[in-house]
Amino acid sequence: MWYIAPDIIARKLLSEDAGQMFKSIEANRKYLRQWLPWLDDVGAIEDSIRFIQACIVGYQNNTSFILGLWSTQDNCYIGTFGFNKINNKHAEIGYWLAECYSGHGIMLKAHSWLLDYAFSEFDLTTVSLSVATENLRSQRTAIKLGFVKQQVLPENEWLYDRYVDHFYYLLHVDNWLVNDVPPKLLKCNKAVIKEYFDQVVVPYFMGCINAPVYSTLINLKHEIVMCTNQTARSIGLTDWKQAVGISYKHYASIDKARYHFSDLYNRETAESIHLYAKKIFRIQQYVFKYGMAASFIDSLPYANGIKSYLLTFTPVFHPSGTIVALQTTALDYRLFSYQEHIKHLIPKLTSTISNQSSFSTREHEVLFLLTVGATQEQIAQILNVKRTTVAAIIRNQLCSKFGISGSNTKLITQIALDNGILRQIPRSLWRPSVITLEDNLTSWINQRV
Repeated sequence: MWYIAPDIIARKLLSEDAGQMFKSIEANRKYLRQWLPWLDDVGAIEDSIRFIQACIVGYQNNTSFILGLWSTQDNCYIGTFGFNKINNKHAEIGYWLAECYSGHGIMLKAHSWLLDYAFSEFDLTTVSLSVATENLRSQRTAIKLGFVKQQVLPENEWLYDRYVDHFYYLLHVDNWLVNDVPPKLLKCNKAVIKEYFDQVVVPYFMGCINAPVYSTLINLKHEIVMCTNQTARSIGLTDWKQAVGISYKHYASIDKARYHFSDLYNRETAESIHLYAKKIFRIQQYVFKYGMAASFIDSLPYANGIKSYLLTFTPVFHPSGTIVALQTTALDYRLFSYQEHIKHLIPKLTSTISNQSSFSTREHEVLFLLTVGATQEQIAQILNVKRTTVAAIIRNQLCSKFGISGSNTKLITQIALDNGILRQIPRSLWRPSVITLEDNLTSWINQRV
């Protein structure tokens, strides 16, 4: 299963999905007839069964890759998307979506992931999309994804009572995620790249396997080939061999997210976890496409605090100028170490927090959020409570424990700062984060997530 958007998932079709699929088609038949020519061919559930059986054959033969979309909130089938045909490193997109779910960006997100998946897993060179010239919504989706209009296909499709012209859109793998002009990186034969990688890059990296550093070697498929044992141990593995094949290209995989994050993965955290993984994958793509190093802070909760690393992704070049791999290096990074500097700038108060464990979960949440600068209104939104509830916790509980009369959030914040509260994130507020360190990289990623 793959995460597409909050409460929207995609997965391969099964025979038992035919009932829900046919029900959704029936409910949206009039809406779908605007642009889809096959509605009259789906008159019974048996037709959906035959369609799914053909999709299953496509999975097995790699001749198509059509997925179903579900709303987990409404527990219903809402659409289909994927590649109707895959042949000779080229694929053709096809899709439909139930009317009440249209217009919310679901198909844009679904196809953004699909293209990532296709270019990295299927090794495709091009993907095409044929859209009726009057279907403006699908044209906007194609353009946002970076497809380029190639030509007009006159009378390309019979739509019940008339022929319709189509625009033919094409996207090349080199242009995926690139809406400006990237450096013209040289490319050489794949066999030459593999030979250099195996005979030069791998032996070089093998020499630092047991070094006390965090470093990883990633191939052109975005998969870990090797890493130092220290890196492997930092993610709970025994040695580097267990890390081989791990990849952020699987950022939408629900099964992998559940495996790596265990009980921390749930409905509330799913969006931030998948977005976190997607951002790191985007950074890898940036390095491979532009041939430039990229640095960022990777921050994760750890042992009731924050564990942060300063990472740098560096391209590895063949002597010809072709990128053959990516090497990552990481350093432990004290994300909130600026507190030590701030303490020298403000008078230290005599009040202290003698026993932080005496705070309830809700008190700890409010205290932490105050310390990082959230207003009472923002805290109420984050915790999904009334603002008056937040005010009462501050006035009646926190101020009392701090020995402060009345309600003084500024004073609470200063005392919390003196006592290092910012380094202890309540588990309920845990979210992974990626903090990029240069404007160009930040802008590039924000436009593509």
